Amino acid sequence: MSASLPGPGLPGSGSPASAAIVLVCNGPGELATWVRPLAQRLHRELALKPLKPESPLDLQLVLVPCPNATGTEAAVARRMGLFSRVLPAHRFWWLLLRPRRHGPWPQQGVVVFLGGDQFWTVLLSWRLGYRHLTYAEWVARWPRWNDRIAAMGPQAADRLAQRWRTRCEVVGDLMADLSESARSDASLPAGEWVALMPGSKRAKLQVGVPFLLETADRIRAQRPGSRFLLPVAPTSSVAELVAYGGSTNPLARLYGSGEPQLVENGEDRWLVTPAGTRILLVLEQPAHGVLSQCTLALTTVGANTAELGALGLPMLVLVPTQHLHVMQAWDGWMGLVARLPLLRWLLGMALTAWRMRQRSFLAWPNISAGRSVVPERVGPITPEGIAAEAVDWLEHPQRLAGVREDLRSLRGQPGAVAALSRMVQELLPRLARSPTPPAAMTASSSDPSGAAPCSIPSGLQRDERSEEEWRSRLTPEQFQVARQGGTERAFTGRYWNHKDKGMYRCVCCGAELFASETKFESGTGWPSFWDGAAPGAITRLVDRAHGMVRTEIRCASCDAHLGHVFPDGPKPTGERYCVNSASLSFEAPGEASGA
Repeated sequence: MSASLPGPGLPGSGSPASAAIVLVCNGPGELATWVRPLAQRLHRELALKPLKPESPLDLQLVLVPCPNATGTEAAVARRMGLFSRVLPAHRFWWLLLRPRRHGPWPQQGVVVFLGGDQFWTVLLSWRLGYRHLTYAEWVARWPRWNDRIAAMGPQAADRLAQRWRTRCEVVGDLMADLSESARSDASLPAGEWVALMPGSKRAKLQVGVPFLLETADRIRAQRPGSRFLLPVAPTSSVAELVAYGGSTNPLARLYGSGEPQLVENGEDRWLVTPAGTRILLVLEQPAHGVLSQCTLALTTVGANTAELGALGLPMLVLVPTQHLHVMQAWDGWMGLVARLPLLRWLLGMALTAWRMRQRSFLAWPNISAGRSVVPERVGPITPEGIAAEAVDWLEHPQRLAGVREDLRSLRGQPGAVAALSRMVQELLPRLARSPTPPAAMTASSSDPSGAAPCSIPSGLQRDERSEEEWRSRLTPEQFQVARQGGTERAFTGRYWNHKDKGMYRCVCCGAELFASETKFESGTGWPSFWDGAAPGAITRLVDRAHGMVRTEIRCASCDAHLGHVFPDGPKPTGERYCVNSASLSFEAPGEASGA
């Protein structure tokens, strides 16, 4: 995808979009591990621009400022070919100030946080007037301004105040969704492969490349059969790796490997050290296939430890502190302060040392488990010492097998990407439609949803008042939702947390729709029921709005829009009727219906 790809509604992009999904992240790790899988899933489940130019739904990516970004993240995202627009981080502030100056934005949409500072997505959703969903790895910092929160695990959910927990759903770890095909789709020659992962940011590469080159030389000297590979980060390049291993890197002279040479053999590229150690450069991203076949990884801290953990690959996590003046690859305000021109060296050293003392674990598997699962080596470590430890691990395959199983158990079951995609879709606004259902809403006999065209079951009398009568009878919100197919914001309706016993009726005609005994807490922010009040009280229609297929539910008596039904409810039906409060009235036992 070129940088000149047209934005939504521009010439060449098909029909103008009526709604947008805006993914937000800040760094190369999140692009590969969170953004790409979710974007691919959304494209599979919905018809989205740019893959479907005529779709009314648009998928966009906004990059937010990050002190450790390489500046190539936008180009990497464009090459994925999944987004109709990629906004670089350096334009983010201008986007907040004047959104309309950055191309047309649909009137409705959802902003999804997938990395960075959560406050930026709060501001962005506010400026665009979109709903807001946060994927919270460890903590959701602004729950008041989130429509929904997708928590990685119970730890993140438990940190929420009680009043916000109904907005939260534990979806699991996005990294657990690395498919079996991704883990085995690239075959490596037989042998004992060690992955070298120096990082993707300049500060880490400056230290990590010469450090790991010497370490590889020392491992090979003790285990001549060992083979090595180095995945090239999408925000880096082969030329950059060669430069960091050579004389242009002032730290390289402190290590004994010497300047590597780039050797090309057909489609393969190798870094070859003066000692003769050959290191295969893996250019395909993500490199999950080849990494899954390695025996051990030597890696720096960062998102790569999450990837390796998901693949069940044992690792040694390395943080050499003898170069603190360049190790400033931290997120947040610390990384920014460490880059102040006059204080860079002193503050960089002080802040880095302080952060490492304050944080007990640095690698994702250890943070997640709250214990040491993989070794972290922090301090003035040397290639000689790390090579000796790596050799000891390689000589004890039973220990490696134990770590591998421990890592896999931490990841849990796959399904997080599907759950997050579902939450995004539930927040998508409905297009306002005319009172007469469009042709796209009509079911065919072969439709797999089982929904039927709207019809009145026998025994029910049709309420066919005019639009003017409905408008005079209902509040503006009730009319917009029940008669025009709108959707109220989550957690704002009258009945989402309503627990009284009684009958929920149609706000338009008073027909009985749901008994309180079937109401349950779904965590979605809308009233949810597992069944209707009586057979035939509710009709179902195929809803293909926004380029996806859902099952709309309506009052069978007056055709009022109620919401949608989903196949993820509790027993005995296994269904979840997700209903707008604005479409309902409530009648307690002994009360008479006011309709």
